[in-house]
Amino acid sequence: MYDVIIIGAGPVGLYTARLLEKRLRVLVIDSNKEIGKKACSGLYSTKLEDFVPIKKEWIDNKVRKAVLHSPSGNKLNLRKKNTAAYVVDREKFNKYLAKNIKSRILLGTRVKNIISKPDRMVVITDKASLESRMVIGCGGANSVVRKHFGVSPKEMINGLIAITKEDGSYDFVKQQNTGHSEKMSISNSLRISSS
Repeated sequence: MYDVIIIGAGPVGLYTARLLEKRLRVLVIDSNKEIGKKACSGLYSTKLEDFVPIKKEWIDNKVRKAVLHSPSGNKLNLRKKNTAAYVVDREKFNKYLAKNIKSRILLGTRVKNIISKPDRMVVITDKASLESRMVIGCGGANSVVRKHFGVSPKEMINGLIAITKEDGSYDFVKQQNTGHSEKMSISNSLRISSS
């Protein structure tokens, strides 16, 4: 039996495993077959440095400016003197985090159900039933753990991320709200996110 089963091997799940494995027996489960292959805009606050040492090879771009467009056509430019955010290569970042934990990671494993018992949690996957004292949900918006405990977000916004080829070295992010959906462009990251 594990002390903790973490469901989700993204940045939060992997970092949580790193913190907890110092004192607990931890298992990380993820439905993806490979670390870091999930689509993501990769936009992270510079506060990331408070948690992990920043590696140059992760950074696609440094963002200092945001351009916000309203449904009425108004435009607001926000600029900071220093870097406000990083556009991070999520695959490289997640693989770094995974390499630096000792906990077991089960990839390509889908959680089907979670059963709460008085003395333990039972996590039923498509491959096995696993037991732990605690379950932590780090699976994002579609978290199996969130659903198990009946927690619903106030609002769910679906998004779309596409890979584009874009030349140039820009230091800004654009966000446009049309009233029905939002579109975010992250320059020089080779990614566009819209919902």
